[in-house]
Amino acid sequence: MRDGTVAPEDVAADAPRFLKEFQARNDGILDVREQSALMALRVLIAGCGSVGGSAVEPLSRLGVGSLVLADPDGYEISNLNRQLCVYADIGRPKVEVAAERARAINPLIELAQEPAGVTEDNLVSLLDGVGVVFDAIDSAPPSLWIKYLLHRHAARLRIPVLLGVDLGGKPTVYVWDYRRNPCPFYGKANESDFREGREVEALRSYVGLTAIPADFFPVIRSRISGEPAPWPQVAYCATSMGAIVSRIVIDLALSEPVRPVVSMDVHQLPQTPRRRLRSLLRWPIEAAVTLRAAANAGDGFDAGAPAGAPDGSVSRVGLRSVLDAIRLAPSGHNTQPWRLNIIDERTVRVGRDPHRALPAVDPDGRYVCYGIGCAIESAATVADIEWEPGPNGNPLDDGWHGGTLRINDIDWLAYARSIGQLGARSTNRAPYYLHPPSREALATLRRAGSRFEACEAIPLTHRLQELADLTYEAAAANFADQAFLEELLDWIHVDRRDSAHGEDGFTAATLRLAPPAAAAIRLLKRSPHARRLAAKGWLPHLFASDARRTLRASGAAFALCSNDKTPRGRVLGGRALLALWLAAANAGLALQPVNFALDSPVTRDAFADLAGAGREADLVALVRIGYATAPAAPSARLPLGQLVDEPAGSAVEVGA
Repeated sequence: MRDGTVAPEDVAADAPRFLKEFQARNDGILDVREQSALMALRVLIAGCGSVGGSAVEPLSRLGVGSLVLADPDGYEISNLNRQLCVYADIGRPKVEVAAERARAINPLIELAQEPAGVTEDNLVSLLDGVGVVFDAIDSAPPSLWIKYLLHRHAARLRIPVLLGVDLGGKPTVYVWDYRRNPCPFYGKANESDFREGREVEALRSYVGLTAIPADFFPVIRSRISGEPAPWPQVAYCATSMGAIVSRIVIDLALSEPVRPVVSMDVHQLPQTPRRRLRSLLRWPIEAAVTLRAAANAGDGFDAGAPAGAPDGSVSRVGLRSVLDAIRLAPSGHNTQPWRLNIIDERTVRVGRDPHRALPAVDPDGRYVCYGIGCAIESAATVADIEWEPGPNGNPLDDGWHGGTLRINDIDWLAYARSIGQLGARSTNRAPYYLHPPSREALATLRRAGSRFEACEAIPLTHRLQELADLTYEAAAANFADQAFLEELLDWIHVDRRDSAHGEDGFTAATLRLAPPAAAAIRLLKRSPHARRLAAKGWLPHLFASDARRTLRASGAAFALCSNDKTPRGRVLGGRALLALWLAAANAGLALQPVNFALDSPVTRDAFADLAGAGREADLVALVRIGYATAPAAPSARLPLGQLVDEPAGSAVEVGA
């Protein structure tokens, strides 16, 4: 023993005792025959990334006797989310790290490393003495041909091959037991597709459509369309892959028959039967659309490479990080009205985009101020900033801006959680459970919304019915107003093709529109005559009733008010709103602003009286809060390039 650890030579001195204790907790699940077969087995893991590396640890812990590890690559930061590495391993060869991990688990395991990966020259020697192969070789050219050669040689030697594919949340293992059928890919594959690098055709020969989950088809279509991005892979899919492979290896070691395709959809495991049925019904539609996209794209496509971190100083990286945080801020109608003027690597001026104004909803520019306040608080969430307020003129005037941000520092250890908080924040329009949050949670929210000068978060949970009635009255008046209705419809994108603005506004998913409601919105957008008739008839009552019902289905409510109606005060009101929102998200609570009663002159004074804020107060927001009965759909976000003005000749290179 050395420093409380067991050295390999100490284990070797008493190997029987070590093996007995090492395997003791396998007893009762693995019998003696299975354990012995594992100890006698030599497994080649061809590729030690997320797929192949997933099997190293479970096989080592089960007690496999020998591993041959082949991979030519080293670890990168993007591998940390799912692969067999830690930060200190970045840049190190994958086979070296995997071997260290296996030996640290079982000092008696026999290990061989091939840092060149599987090649035409070493293929035969790597298969020497191997009982099972786990094929985790990349399917992209030129590795595609090596993959085929591995199967051809394994088939000739009658060695079973497992082939792993991780598609979203669905790890899938294809089993080619060449002891029973010594034909590469059982004759399903065309050798020339592999030799000539036709990735799509090669994959079709053995993956097939049925292995692809419905929620992964949109990812495939985005790669077919040419978006330069790597295939997404996650930890729980990789971990599940290792669990599946390790069990199959045991059965193959005993020459037991194994299903040709073994998979489980980790995404679906916790879902209710209703959600699973929806996914099942969606599958043929997603598959058909993807097949059509693949046909239009030709023989193949390039998944692209992961984007690297921006070059240059820490301040440039910090600037990009702050700008990305601002993109995640909320805004009225999700217009994202910010113009971000880069002054230097640490300084940004936050202005407004006049093309994203809301003249009917926001005639005095207060929602512009609130949105800019949310943007500034988003920046403050991820960085230590100084904010110099802009002029106190009319926010709708040319040249007005919300202030200048100076980035002092970023705590990178806290950055991941901070940016995660912003990403997790959403507008959840689902019904909430009616039981209110705890007193402690409500007190935390009140403090968060009241921490800025002149701002106060006023709890109104006990007035939900009265708030709902005021909301109905105000919403009915708003939806009967033709200008309000047309502006709102302009920012609802029921179909992707009807977006006049880009990745912004509302969608059917974010508004939780059922198909009949989406069809009605589509009709209203296309027909001015239908809009006029609807505004005079059924529509105000229908939408107002929905708003009242939504507010009633809440656990709590807050009025956010301020005593400062200047642009500076309203920017602070926006900061307070986002602070309240993030505090709710951190507590596991959903939040939705429901501002009809604040915005309408019909009900504004009555709402101020109800909140006890005074009729001269600036009414920033009414928010409903609670535990949601369903998740919120994420809102679209504009590319950074559409929000940023870079100075001529800038070396910042924020990009799109």
